[in-house]
Amino acid sequence: MGIGDWGLGIGDWGLGIGPNPQSPIPNPQSPCNLLAIIINLLFINKIFLKMSKRNVEEFKELSRELISNCGVTVGLVNEENYDDWKVTLVPPRDSSYGKGLFFLNIHFPEDYPKSRPEVYFITPIYHVNVNPIAPKTKDSEPLGHVCISTLNWWKPEYKMREVLLNIYSLFYMANPDSAYGVDRAKEYNDERATYEEKVKYFTKKYASIKNPPKYDRTENWDFNL
Repeated sequence: MGIGDWGLGIGDWGLGIGPNPQSPIPNPQSPCNLLAIIINLLFINKIFLKMSKRNVEEFKELSRELISNCGVTVGLVNEENYDDWKVTLVPPRDSSYGKGLFFLNIHFPEDYPKSRPEVYFITPIYHVNVNPIAPKTKDSEPLGHVCISTLNWWKPEYKMREVLLNIYSLFYMANPDSAYGVDRAKEYNDERATYEEKVKYFTKKYASIKNPPKYDRTENWDFNL
């Protein structure tokens, strides 16, 4: 929505604001039109503040403590931007990922929560439900994209606490029906021991807690043994 989408005039009927596609962009040299620009900008800013308010509130709530005593902590990629979260995941010790540490990125669109956030792993992870392939087109899901029900069937009433708990549960289980790749789904279903050994191997290679990974995204996740 641009300034020209809203007409604001001061005349015989006083001050009026409303949709007016035909109205020209005000001339800033006129005092009245300068007032029109200011009010329009304040109006637009109010809309965007309202849309982005919830993820700010959610961040402040979640940053106070570990989520449900899980190894999930949230931070900001940039301290002045609440639209990009840096999430640190410490998997359960008794899982195949137990000796690892993983970073996750969450990006919130301008119309969140109407639209779902974009969630993807920064740290390479061998998992049925995480996209291991870099996108070939701009419409493809990003590398590290997480396939979970709360994101696939997003509803505005969902909160990030639910999403993060859903993601954390992936350390214990997987959904081969929503797998990235038929071969990996088959491996998970029919060769579970082999799958679990690969999980441990690549966790040690890319995400060892003894040699913590950096928050640095790479476009090549090599899972060849």
